[in-house]
Amino acid sequence: MKYKKNMKAVDVGIVDNQEYKFTWRQHFLPYSSMKRFCDENGKLNVINKLKVQVNFRKLDRYESGAVAARAWTQKTEKQIFNSIETSYFELSKSICSGQDCLTKKDHQTLTNYISLWAARFNYRVNDQKKHLLNGISEPQLTQHQVQNLEQRGQTVSGVIQSYELNSSLAQTEYDANRLKLGNVKWRIYRLVALDCILPDTVSNTLALPIAPNIVALPVGSSLDVMSKESISSLNLQLIDGSEEYYYAKDISRLIYC
Repeated sequence: MKYKKNMKAVDVGIVDNQEYKFTWRQHFLPYSSMKRFCDENGKLNVINKLKVQVNFRKLDRYESGAVAARAWTQKTEKQIFNSIETSYFELSKSICSGQDCLTKKDHQTLTNYISLWAARFNYRVNDQKKHLLNGISEPQLTQHQVQNLEQRGQTVSGVIQSYELNSSLAQTEYDANRLKLGNVKWRIYRLVALDCILPDTVSNTLALPIAPNIVALPVGSSLDVMSKESISSLNLQLIDGSEEYYYAKDISRLIYC
């Protein structure tokens, strides 16, 4: 796709030109994680609490509720976040295939991923503001030139873009989350009585839904995989802390009344 010179808000998240390989639609809740919560036709329920909307639809590669429009730099996206996601996806595949015992590295992989998930959610909005430093006038560069600089690992002198600030803040929060969770050991729970939902954020609940029937929780959790009341309570906590959440099956498989 060719570069669009005069980008509007609706364009952000669409451009991924071949020359600079820029990803404009950036996931804070990765598509690969969401796919496991779809039904056999690739559909899922999308519940947006803020808009009071309920939709049952095919999962979009760029699901609007799980995507940030250019919220952090390309370097941060590809050189830092990508490696954390890749390690988690490899581990989650093994867990879905039956792995229950976790190594020291596995515990850290889960901690890294949940720390990143929480941090990116908090810095997913690009307000497109520019922060000028020390009264330095902004160089008159085209968006094309700005992209070129970023691709080379450089920035515009005297100017901090909103997504550049987001990158720094998200990385700082990620590091803080990892430090806070440094002593957490994880246990894999395979649910029987009910299924687990997938929220857009786990900032308020220390739980990592891996699949509808699999969730990682800290060792010592009181979750009873055979109890509808226990799993329902976990789902209500996840729902309460989210803005949007996802599931494939009927709500009766999630909440016990």
